Amino acid sequence: MAKALPESCLNCGHKVTEEMTYCPHCGQKNRKSKLPLRIFISDFFEDYFTVDARFFQSIGKLVFAPGALTKEFNRGKRKTYIAPFRLYIFISFLFFFSLAIHSKYTADFENNSIIEFGDTDEEQSAQSDSTGVASIKTVEEDSLRTQKQDESSVLDVNLDSDSETSELEEFFEERALRANDNPELFVQTLFKSASITMFIMLPFFGLLLYIFHFKFHRYYVEHLVHSVHFHSFLFFLFLFALLVDWIFGWSAYGWTIFIALIYLLLSLRATYQQSYLKCILKALFILPIYILFIGIALVIMVIGSVLLT
Repeated sequence: MAKALPESCLNCGHKVTEEMTYCPHCGQKNRKSKLPLRIFISDFFEDYFTVDARFFQSIGKLVFAPGALTKEFNRGKRKTYIAPFRLYIFISFLFFFSLAIHSKYTADFENNSIIEFGDTDEEQSAQSDSTGVASIKTVEEDSLRTQKQDESSVLDVNLDSDSETSELEEFFEERALRANDNPELFVQTLFKSASITMFIMLPFFGLLLYIFHFKFHRYYVEHLVHSVHFHSFLFFLFLFALLVDWIFGWSAYGWTIFIALIYLLLSLRATYQQSYLKCILKALFILPIYILFIGIALVIMVIGSVLLT
């Protein structure tokens, strides 16, 4: 026999009845204190990945009405749409998840292609015929290498700067070899670093918007929300380009920067209500600066992924 629901809210102690699904005082769901695993998992996906009417309304405005979500948020109309960071997390999760599957699928396909469509019999016979010549060349190369090593041992020059440089080069070579030997771990680390890097870039892009619209005397949060919505659209755009490449084999990545520039222009126009000329000038300044810092962040991200592999 199932246990009855508690007569008071477990969160705030307000009196509730079994007919009440949620506490009228604090809004917590009326449930028992002990939850089975299936309910716990269900609550997690319900909190973060629920697809309801608000999701489709938010996606529609995000994609087809640049700046509309930001305007609605700044006006205080927030219950109708998904919260900015929740929308960003949902779309970015879909993108990185699809990118990981696509990379895994591509790697497996290439490996299978190497196995199934390897060297033909003619190529193998040609390789076997050239084995003798290759062995002779190998012996000559070994003798030359030994001779060079003997000469270098005679010129034993010990410079501190050279030794430090060689140690640093050996360290990076070792890390690069480890990343090459374990590409799956490297890709996983790279994706994790990319997601963290893009999340860190959100407040930076918001800061750029704040600087270029300083005379508006708005709170930084309003510019940050604009940044979150813009990045949510970018991930949606990258996800669409990835799916087009995956399903149809068409490369649409070259259009992403152009579409992002047009989207930024329209979102600036809708959010700040300035002329198209001012929005174009600001977009032409903001986007290159942002791309420059994104490039620097990506270089640091790749180096960090190699070192952490």
